[in-house]
Amino acid sequence: MKNVTKTNVLFAATVLVYIILVNVVGLIPKEVLTINMLLVLPEIILLIPSLLYILVLRPKTVDDVTISSVSPGTVLKTLVMTVLLMPLVAFINSISSAVAGNSVDTTLELIVTENPLWLNLIILALLPAVVEEFIFRGLILNGYKKRNPLIAITLSSVLFGLIHMNINQFSYAFVIGFVFGLLAYATGSLLPTILAHFVINGTSITLSHMIGFSNEATAKPAAMEYIIAFAVMGGIAFVGLVLAMKVFESICNKNRGFENVKRIFTKPYRQKFDEEEGKFFDGYLLLGVGVCLFYILVYDILM
Repeated sequence: MKNVTKTNVLFAATVLVYIILVNVVGLIPKEVLTINMLLVLPEIILLIPSLLYILVLRPKTVDDVTISSVSPGTVLKTLVMTVLLMPLVAFINSISSAVAGNSVDTTLELIVTENPLWLNLIILALLPAVVEEFIFRGLILNGYKKRNPLIAITLSSVLFGLIHMNINQFSYAFVIGFVFGLLAYATGSLLPTILAHFVINGTSITLSHMIGFSNEATAKPAAMEYIIAFAVMGGIAFVGLVLAMKVFESICNKNRGFENVKRIFTKPYRQKFDEEEGKFFDGYLLLGVGVCLFYILVYDILM
């Protein structure tokens, strides 16, 4: 079985196992499982297909998955770039929340009242950062990369968004997934992406603890107030994105090289395919994507 085909099998298996086992866990009486067990189990479930993938299919690309050390300068620049990108994430989240709603805030409200901050940072920020980066920027991105780096980064970010199983999270997960993919490609390590993922999740959780949630009714803003708010947020997000791109260029120059990263966007490189690696779009990929879209349609749109 070719590398890309194996990677598509991994995604399809991850989707099916995740949906089945998460729903099985949902049938367990609430008295049996604590809130923290309910938060940790989905990440463990996500890992099961990946571990079987490594043990059974033995992909050669798993050797490319590294958490090798990077320079202190790269770590610092990764932190700066992540902070600069946060307004963009918030802007996208605001727009998608207005259209599709936001179930994350409801979950956070319950968790914030149950756990201390340090525990939530471990369960909701560190654990997902390690598990999800290992799967999507590690196994999946590297499984696709030799076929075509740009498509690999784009497709892995799409799959990363889909696995969240709702429109709101897909919208910003796709964007940050693309950034994380570029960062992993530029540095050759998962360490910067794990750090960036942790910072984004951790900031949201920390702010939830600091600000808290209010059940008091507030007056609905007028349409013009919405427009002004989105315009201001969009402007800040754009400035942050421009500055983040400059920082990313510096990160590239200290690692793979900015010219080498830019090359994957050029037409000759985009058209470079290694047929021996397999086809990107096959039955396995369509199965995984189709199940995700069906789940989103039924549970996020119709219900």
